[in-house]
Amino acid sequence: LQMCPLSHSSQAGRREAMAFDYLVIVDFQVTSGAAVEEKNEQEIWEFPWVVFDVASKQVVDEKQVYVKPTLHPELATDPAVQSAGSLQQSVQDFNDYLYRSFLANNKDFCLCTLGELPLKRWLRVDAKEKGVKLAAHYSKFVDAGAEFSRLFPRAAGAGAAVTVQRMAEHLQVQLDPAHTGGLLLCRALASVLIKLLEVEDGAPLTHAITIPDDFDALAAPGGLEKKQEEE
Repeated sequence: LQMCPLSHSSQAGRREAMAFDYLVIVDFQVTSGAAVEEKNEQEIWEFPWVVFDVASKQVVDEKQVYVKPTLHPELATDPAVQSAGSLQQSVQDFNDYLYRSFLANNKDFCLCTLGELPLKRWLRVDAKEKGVKLAAHYSKFVDAGAEFSRLFPRAAGAGAAVTVQRMAEHLQVQLDPAHTGGLLLCRALASVLIKLLEVEDGAPLTHAITIPDDFDALAAPGGLEKKQEEE
C-alpha cells in the first residue's frame, strides 16, 4: 500500500511523483462574512467527495455530507445544514469510507483539490478549533490547479487563481452551467481530470504535495490568505 509519507522539510510542503489508483476529489464549502473572516472562524458546512478511477478515467462514487457550524450557527440557513452532524462526525465518516474503499482493499489513493486552501487552510483551521484529529491522508494531496499551471503556464496566467472554468475552457471540456457548490465543483473537476490525464500520459496527476506536521495554516504565506475564486 502506498500511503502518504509525511515530510518535515518546510512550511510550504514538498512535491513528489507517485502513482495512484484513485483520486478522491474534495471541495469544502465554508461559512463567510466579516464576522467570521476577521477572526479566522470559517467553518466547513459542506464536506463532499467524488472518487475518480485513474485507470478508467471515470467517476465511480460520490457523496455529499453537510456539517453544522457551531461557532456561528446563525449562518446555517439551509435545513439540511441545521440538522447536520458535527465536523468530528463528518471526518470520521470520511475516514471510515476511505478505509473500507481503499485501505482494506490494498488500493492506492490520494486526495485531490483545486488549490491548496481546502486542506491546508479550511480543514486544518476548523479541525484545530474543534479538537478534531486528522489522519495522515489529509496531509497529502494532488493540486489539479497547480498541475494545470505547470503544464499550461500561459493559460493559467501569472499570479491568477486557476478556476475550473479556466481549465475547462483551455482543455475544451463542457461543464454543467450549474457547477457551483462543493459536490458540483467536485464533479466539474473530475471532468477536467479526464483531459489532464491525456497529457503526458497521466504524469500531471502523480505530483503530490505533502504538508509537514508542523504546518501552521494561520501563519502560512499570503498565497493562502485569500480564497481562490472557484465559482
